[in-house]
Amino acid sequence: MDGSFKVNKKEDGYYIEVKMPDNDGKKVEVGEITKLLQEENIDYDISMLIDVLENSTEDIEIKINDLVETVEVEEETNEKNFNLYVSEDRMRAYVRFYATKNSEFKMDIESILDDIRRFKITATVDEELLNSLQNNVDFNKDYTIAIGKNVVQPKEPEITYHFKTEKDFRPEVDEDGNVNYHKISVVAHVEKGQLLATLTPGIEGIPGYDVYGNVIVPLKQKIIRLKRGKNVIVNDDGTELFADADGLVKLEDGKVVVNDSLDVPGNVGTSTGDLEFKGSVVVNGNVMTGFSIKAKGDIEVLGVVEGAVVEAGGNILLHRGIQGMNRCKVSAGGDVMARYIENGEVFAGGSIHSEAILHSNVSAKGEIKVEGKKGMITGGNVRAGTEITANILGSHMGTSTNIEVGIDPAQWDEYNDLLKEYPKLQADAEKLEQVLALLNKRKEIDGELDEQKKEMYISATRNKIILTNKISQAEKRIEELKVEVERRNDGKIKVRNTIYPGVRITIGTAKYFVRDEIKYVSMYKEGADVKLTSL
Repeated sequence: MDGSFKVNKKEDGYYIEVKMPDNDGKKVEVGEITKLLQEENIDYDISMLIDVLENSTEDIEIKINDLVETVEVEEETNEKNFNLYVSEDRMRAYVRFYATKNSEFKMDIESILDDIRRFKITATVDEELLNSLQNNVDFNKDYTIAIGKNVVQPKEPEITYHFKTEKDFRPEVDEDGNVNYHKISVVAHVEKGQLLATLTPGIEGIPGYDVYGNVIVPLKQKIIRLKRGKNVIVNDDGTELFADADGLVKLEDGKVVVNDSLDVPGNVGTSTGDLEFKGSVVVNGNVMTGFSIKAKGDIEVLGVVEGAVVEAGGNILLHRGIQGMNRCKVSAGGDVMARYIENGEVFAGGSIHSEAILHSNVSAKGEIKVEGKKGMITGGNVRAGTEITANILGSHMGTSTNIEVGIDPAQWDEYNDLLKEYPKLQADAEKLEQVLALLNKRKEIDGELDEQKKEMYISATRNKIILTNKISQAEKRIEELKVEVERRNDGKIKVRNTIYPGVRITIGTAKYFVRDEIKYVSMYKEGADVKLTSL
């Protein structure tokens, strides 16, 4: 049932009795009450009516007039032909005109203004509208004659993050629908000094007022500040955050944090794609075949590195080791530590430490130590700049194993590559000389070369200059490396147990082929020979 009301006339004044609706019934609206009171010429306080009705949840009876007024019957010529209404939100006042029964319609603007004052409406009345309606009015239509001022709510401060705040694990899909699981965005890289977040200040609200002049206060503006954590700095006015280090940026409990290490909870594979990070990386699982990790810092893998590429600017620590399937490439600017290395290719700018190296190509600028219960190097090529230490070299089956020490492997490779490249450069230079000689001879005969031969002549001259520079640089570098190679005679090999036949030893430029088992031996270069002494 909907709500209802009625006007009660008592000795001390007029009362409004309001009954609340049942369940989902419609409540009595203020406009319904004011219309009746206006028709009965009963004075009332509209503000009081609205307040009481809005805040009441039970049946009520309220007094609206202190004195009982005697309403005299107006003459027919003074019959009221309008009603004044106020909207539920008190922001608009309306007037509605009615056709009179006993006389011709005539607008009485002063009566309307009197009602405005009686309603205690303080908003500016649109008298221009009223004047324009005197001879052109539509009956039973609401005309807005007064409007309050709307409150302007504050604009809240806003934080803009200049990085992905959530990891996107979706793989890249090309136009043909092929899925590339190697390119998956799981890391938000940032560089030192990079802008991470911006705070746009809010705008305070502006108070408004209703048609009765009551002030409408705007909501209180929220206070929002940029929150920063590790490796993040803020500008002087607190509106911008910047990275104070290279690394991975993310949100942690609303704080912007830059970590210089990336923690991968599982495997590096289809769920992560290839990883490239400017800090250090910790992998709690395996590095799967066909995927790669490249980091400027250190790399630590708690599982196995399969046929993958692992590159670090710092050190590499492999807790379980390498099962490379002849597809693995591991490279570190510093040391490499792996429990075992099998069928892989490993390079270290520092040293390499392992329990076993099997059928692998392993190079270190520093030393290589193979220790532990096995401590064996079997098969492949193992090269160190200073020293190689192991328990066993080769195997009882005569597995071919090459051991080199005393020369920086990187320099040795560069030296050999240059020796191979140098003759080719000279041959290319000779061919260019022949081309230029033929073109010069043609010029002497014809007096001038055609456009095609001119282009050929210019190209050959340019390439000759480039080749001459390359040859000069190669000659200089070959001489530098030759001196370095010949100077390195201090490399050592130490074997605590057995060297089996089939092992080839190279110390500097001296070579030694093992034909019989050797035990407990230290090997070094003396003159042009490899010398052996007991440990």
